[in-house]
Amino acid sequence: MRKPQSVGLNLAARCNATCSHCCVASSPRAEARLSVEQVDRIVDDLIAHPDVREVGITGGEPLLQAKRVLSLIKRVSAAGMKTNLTTNGFWAITPERAARMIGDLESAGLSHLTISYDNFHAPYVKPERIRNALDAASNSRIPTILNMCVSRSHDSLDLLKELGDSALCVKVTRFPVQQCGTGLSIPDKDLIVKPLDKLKLRCPGFELIYHHDGKVYPCCSPPIFDTDMTLGDAGMLPHEEFIRKGEKNALLAVIRTRGIKWLLDRVREASPLAPVARMTEAVSVCDVCTTIMKDKDVLNKLRPTILEEARKAHVRP
Repeated sequence: MRKPQSVGLNLAARCNATCSHCCVASSPRAEARLSVEQVDRIVDDLIAHPDVREVGITGGEPLLQAKRVLSLIKRVSAAGMKTNLTTNGFWAITPERAARMIGDLESAGLSHLTISYDNFHAPYVKPERIRNALDAASNSRIPTILNMCVSRSHDSLDLLKELGDSALCVKVTRFPVQQCGTGLSIPDKDLIVKPLDKLKLRCPGFELIYHHDGKVYPCCSPPIFDTDMTLGDAGMLPHEEFIRKGEKNALLAVIRTRGIKWLLDRVREASPLAPVARMTEAVSVCDVCTTIMKDKDVLNKLRPTILEEARKAHVRP
């Protein structure tokens, strides 16, 4: 029996901002996107799939194509599924415009709203716009989260103060920046890391992502977008086939059943000089996982071990 699934739909890389930490390297000049035809096929397929319960829409900045996004939310919501949207709030120029957008999202049936805002976004989106967005959301039925990506030099606490009462009773999630996408240029010394023995080295879960690069990835952790771990081309196979490909993948099966710690130990035994074998600290378990996935030599050396362990888990790759 499968658990109900949440699926991510990353429409396009284009964004009004060029944040130095961006996990998907979005910018006003970015051209990568899923075509209208691809998205329509994907959404129709997700709506028809019995295991899909929620669709998350992100980018880039998805509300640069607001009419399109509202239409997608309405289609998914009308099918009885939940929807969530991640945006940087650039559209909340005035209280009136913020209220209008929130009203449109509510009418379309949006289930959850995430606003991404931090010191990296601040040069491109003024704090008063985020105040407008949060104030408008507080007068709606849409639960709203404020996501803040932080580093040692950019903790965003000053912005929380600047948001003032607008941030009251709003769930705030602060999470460390990772070196992926544009964030690859962030210096190591600015990363917030933990010793490996302080991290829970188990995968937090799989959520298929239809990404704007045209590929389907098995999880929503941004560092994976810098790897070759894809399940195929978006829109080319039914969603069920992508699920099955993920279930039959030996490496993913080992990660699910034995955990990243087990895999890391096997790497250290087989290739003690490999980059991941020499890691003593990391931003997150996803940082460790993707470092392994990027090392083709290590994976080739471990292939027999991974296949054998997958068979023990009754997975037939």
